[in-house]
Amino acid sequence: MSELRTIAAFHARELLQRKIVWLIAGVALLGLTFMGWAVHTTSTAPHTPAFVRSQILEQMLSMTLILSQMLCALLAMLTAVGALAQEIDSGRIQMVLSRPVSRASVFLGYLAGLSAVVVTYAAWIYLSVLLVFGWATGIWPAGWGWGILVFPLGALLELALALLLASRIGTLAAGVTALALLLITWIGNGLETVGYLARLDALQVTGVLMSLLLPMASVNSWVTTRLRDGLSHVLTVPLDIDLTPSPSGWMLLYACLYLAALIGAGVAVFRRRDL
Repeated sequence: MSELRTIAAFHARELLQRKIVWLIAGVALLGLTFMGWAVHTTSTAPHTPAFVRSQILEQMLSMTLILSQMLCALLAMLTAVGALAQEIDSGRIQMVLSRPVSRASVFLGYLAGLSAVVVTYAAWIYLSVLLVFGWATGIWPAGWGWGILVFPLGALLELALALLLASRIGTLAAGVTALALLLITWIGNGLETVGYLARLDALQVTGVLMSLLLPMASVNSWVTTRLRDGLSHVLTVPLDIDLTPSPSGWMLLYACLYLAALIGAGVAVFRRRDL
């Protein structure tokens, strides 16, 4: 256990020294600035009907969280591939494995260290979005607390997937595969929404099946749905139009089990790989 904590602390510190972390944080701050300006302009527009204003604000909040989740996933993928796959390809991993420490501890140490940074980043950006939204509009969605617990789960899924792939294939292949699955899950989420609005059951089922390949988009939809319901409780004009399907709690359970399966598979693959 002490070896695992040491490896985790080392890689957390190493990750914070990488430029990619601060570059993505800078992009997030730039996006939050534009989002705050757009939301403030919308909320203070004198000639916009209250119902239309409510719908626009809800969509802006949802879209900002989607983009934020994508940034978190990108950070998780790049850091995981860079931390493990590159060290395997370069042979530096032998310096760690030469010590009296199990391969499971090495893999879990990588996961724990990177997770500490990624989860902190995801929680920070989630709270920042809500703070900017609240400052610009004077509105704080009810029930926002659940989001800070669930929102980072999406980034953890991408991190565990990237580490699993990095344990089995090279740097470039791991990054491309992780990115492809990320795009597929968001496309599936979009198809599910279109099928829901158009009442096309086959299209909606197709979208759900695509989302199951990596339930990150479903996790984000659960968060945005709860925030939308929270906005309905505080807005002068409630949001009565249901534009997106609402993922159930079973999807969150599936996401947690999926994450556990990715971690277990990653440990098993890393143990068997010839390094």
